[in-house]
Amino acid sequence: MKNYNYFKKIEKKNWFKIVYRNHSPFFHSFLRTGTQKLNKELKFDNRVKHQMVLNNNIYNVKEDIENLGKRIIIITKKDKLALNKYLAKVENDCKRYLLIIQEISNEMKNFNKKTNDKSLTFLFNKYIKATLYMMSHLLPLLAPEESLIAEIEKRLNKYINTTVNYDKFKEALQLLIAPIQPSSIQKRKVALLKLAILLKNKKIKMDSEKISKIYEKYKWISDLDFVFKYETKNMFINELVEESQKNPEQELKKIKSYYGNLKYNKNKLIKNFKFDKNFILLINDVSRLSYMRLLRLEVIMEGGYLLKENLFKAISDKLNLANITDCYYWEMLKALRGEKINKEKIKVRKQGFGLIVIGKKIKELNFKESKKLNSKIDKAENYKKEFIGQIANQGKVRGIAKIVMSSKQFANFHNGDILVTHMTMPEYVPIMKKAAAIVTDEGGISCHAAIISRELGKPCIIGTKIATKALKDGDYIEVDANKGMVRKIN
Repeated sequence: MKNYNYFKKIEKKNWFKIVYRNHSPFFHSFLRTGTQKLNKELKFDNRVKHQMVLNNNIYNVKEDIENLGKRIIIITKKDKLALNKYLAKVENDCKRYLLIIQEISNEMKNFNKKTNDKSLTFLFNKYIKATLYMMSHLLPLLAPEESLIAEIEKRLNKYINTTVNYDKFKEALQLLIAPIQPSSIQKRKVALLKLAILLKNKKIKMDSEKISKIYEKYKWISDLDFVFKYETKNMFINELVEESQKNPEQELKKIKSYYGNLKYNKNKLIKNFKFDKNFILLINDVSRLSYMRLLRLEVIMEGGYLLKENLFKAISDKLNLANITDCYYWEMLKALRGEKINKEKIKVRKQGFGLIVIGKKIKELNFKESKKLNSKIDKAENYKKEFIGQIANQGKVRGIAKIVMSSKQFANFHNGDILVTHMTMPEYVPIMKKAAAIVTDEGGISCHAAIISRELGKPCIIGTKIATKALKDGDYIEVDANKGMVRKIN
């Protein structure tokens, strides 16, 4: 009866699904509880009361996100530099986080499992505190984006009348809010293409130290789910050889010119319309907002890679765990302090799991409970023949929709198909190159799909929330990325 009443109260909340994320239980345990932590250095309350994950579907209460966004907007109206200062803080915190991770890694060199059990617990607790702190930045970077973009649209309309010249308005908007800083994914691509040019011109051999160095520097990027599954050396070399046999010089020039043109055209637009200083500041802040959200995620993933073979291996050995990423961090901490760990519970968690976090209270759910609650909250809807999303890259095409939820479905994807998915990952790039257009359920202006679609010059609409539900394999659709519209065609 107690559980029944609890779930009834949960169901009544105004939950909405933000994204689907195939993260490990370990990462989800940080992600959900970290957003409840008060970052005392900020000038606003960064917390939300409710967080929930049900079998990798992530939910928030609508009012929580709206209120957080409003708090941040109020701060920015009082102090025009407030958001700029906050973004600088996030960037510094990212650097500080990697320094803490490196400290832990260095301290693990002196670890002796026979004598230093307390040291292991201390170092893991140090990792927990640092990671939870970084997680506290997630929603403040996410919540105000929609309102801030709406403000840019409102101000831009004074210079380009949207009713008179809609296409020009949208093109200008996308130019203004696009991030001009390359992500780690793009930095890796540039480094790989430079190697491909050297390999093509026979200036390096396959056993070159330069190849090993770049591989080691970026192999953590493939672990965006935080399951300690990294790119192998063979996979990296195969991609390198493939690029060297094409035209790496042209591909590298294309990427460099993209950022050069983006920066040039953005500055030209600002200069031509003579935007005021406050508008320019807002444009730059929004452009950095989503980039900083991605950077925050990247440093956490890189941190996991740096600790995999020392801290996490030592914990795995001590607790006799096959895979610590199936555990919640508090289970591991309690086990290190002497409490018995329920390995059977962890084993069945691979089927699915759920976490409901309300304030400081956490309720864990098994697969069946998560599935049942998921079905009640995420009710079936009658979707219209057309829906909208955010424009990531402009263009207009028609084609056959292919719903792709994992790499297992790549073989069924053909040239000219329209890729429809929750979100894209680095392994999706080969089918993104084949796609006529890309449509995703989720994403912001610096998500993977947005970045790669711009580089490839493919029409792309992100953040539709419903694409994978509203469309079916084989639907003939029109993707109008000039207007952010996806439409089924009879």
